[in-house]
Amino acid sequence: MRIAGGIIALVFGVIAIITNIVYVFFGEVGKAVSDVEPAGVASKELHKAGSELSVMGTVGIGMAVLVLIFAIVVIAAKHFWPGILVTLFSIVLLVAGSYVTGALCVIGGILGTIGGIMSKKTPAQQPGAPAMAPAGYAPVYPGQQALPQQYPPQGGGYPPQGGGYPPQGGGFPPGGGFPPQGGGYPPQGGPGGGYPGG
Repeated sequence: MRIAGGIIALVFGVIAIITNIVYVFFGEVGKAVSDVEPAGVASKELHKAGSELSVMGTVGIGMAVLVLIFAIVVIAAKHFWPGILVTLFSIVLLVAGSYVTGALCVIGGILGTIGGIMSKKTPAQQPGAPAMAPAGYAPVYPGQQALPQQYPPQGGGYPPQGGGYPPQGGGFPPGGGFPPQGGGYPPQGGPGGGYPGG
């Protein structure tokens, strides 16, 4: 969540810088046009609008740069305070006229703050400390002793059973199958074989 919030603030901070540069450009163009035109109500209004747009763009660029810097800090550091600063600068950016990008940077700052708080609550492993292997498993690093079994060894399951059914007799008794049968039909009359003459 912390990294996601930092990425959101980073991306829309860059977009906010680009949009506020456009604000400053058009504000200066409006001021220049108002100076060229003859003095009048329209010229004064144009000059005023151009000045306001330039100021909004300048403030927006400054706040977007700060959002960009602290969004990188949100991604790199596991703390909640960079997310708070991103949120505050994004609110100023929102008030300065960057409504869409400012609101999205506020969301990124809030996510970065929540993620930083969650990172502080999660105990981090000290650098250089060997990882502890689960009980009964081989060591993770060379030189680490294997941990003992947590549970005592269990008995060997069910006791051995008898050897199934007792052996049966060897099938049918010996004797070559069925007794021999007579050799087909008896011979028919006549020396020529076949059926007798009609």
